[in-house]
Amino acid sequence: FVDAGHGGDDPGATGKLADGSELREKDINLDIANEIARIFRTEYIGVEVAMSRSDDTFVMLTERARQANEWGADYFVSIHVNSSTSPSASGFESYIYNGTVSTETVEKQQIIHQVIVDKLGLKDRGVKRANFAVLRESKMPAILLENLFISNSDDAALLSDPEFRKQLARAIVEGIAAAWNL
Repeated sequence: FVDAGHGGDDPGATGKLADGSELREKDINLDIANEIARIFRTEYIGVEVAMSRSDDTFVMLTERARQANEWGADYFVSIHVNSSTSPSASGFESYIYNGTVSTETVEKQQIIHQVIVDKLGLKDRGVKRANFAVLRESKMPAILLENLFISNSDDAALLSDPEFRKQLARAIVEGIAAAWNL
């Protein structure tokens, strides 16, 4: 189950490029999530993908988890972009729920995280835990990916590049495939 964070009237974090144009997290998340779904659907026979949203609509956090739970997903991956008041904050981090989780959840986070960092050479901010609603309310192993910082000019320049977003989606797919032995 692929969750493109934010959407509709919730833009998520925003950032500015050198040319003054604005980046919105919801758009980046959706582009990456749609590419993840496309890769799985076209290149991995027998892998089914459902999404919380495939267009610019808003879905409540509890609804995202409910959809995944009702669908019977084996895995939940939520796509996000980070932001910070510090313009130097940069890099990639992944989260699992900070409460009780299965060993499988921890192991899959470590595999996916490392594949993404290694494939793209991203600054590694580490594997982390948090009390995010989509992680807490999902009944299956779940991960939330914070893909660079929209508030950092170098990270934002990467995130604004459609080719980089495709490479990021591919790295996420390869991480999930490694974690699930696909």
